[in-house]
Amino acid sequence: MASIRSLAASLRLPPDATADRVEELVRFATLAANSHNTQPWRFVSLEGALRIEADRSRGCPVVDPDHHHVFVSVGAAAHAAWVAAPALGFEPTWAL
Repeated sequence: MASIRSLAASLRLPPDATADRVEELVRFATLAANSHNTQPWRFVSLEGALRIEADRSRGCPVVDPDHHHVFVSVGAAAHAAWVAAPALGFEPTWAL
């Protein structure tokens, strides 16, 4: 069985996205449920996109040796960003 080596998703941002609005979006995303409160994600602001990446170093290898909990937690953060985006004036569009 193949294992997932990395996971990342990018939320496209409109040209008029301000740093304050992007920070607020990240704040909402970090409120997502996550395994063992490890918050195993990293947010990277790129030109025109907000990228959410899995940070496997923040996992719990004893209870999650295959990093399944890490990837589910990143998915929860991505979903939280998706839900919050319209409230901040963003039209959420994801690229995996």
